Amino acid sequence: MPNCFQLARKSEPEKPIALSVIDEEMCKQFNAEVDPVKYHAYWYDIIGFKLAMGKSFIQIVASLAKLMIEMPQHKDEYLHLIEIALWLNDNFVVDTWAEIGKR
Repeated sequence: MPNCFQLARKSEPEKPIALSVIDEEMCKQFNAEVDPVKYHAYWYDIIGFKLAMGKSFIQIVASLAKLMIEMPQHKDEYLHLIEIALWLNDNFVVDTWAEIGKR
């Protein structure tokens, strides 16, 4: 049973946006190059996973802040992920669901 999520602009919450488009906007926001293979700072794997599991952006920020303290050698990476989570929270709403059964 996979857990899923999608994001939509706060101004148009009924219109989900492709995550690749969000990643492009994110790269522009944080002055980074778009990678053709992976999402910026692995946000989809880290933040997206937590969203799919039903966590809010604020809960995600709190868990990343805790990890930043527990693993200071990765402080800069966690700090950037916090910036990403806050940017996502400012601009997007999340919708989550679980897919059950066969398609």
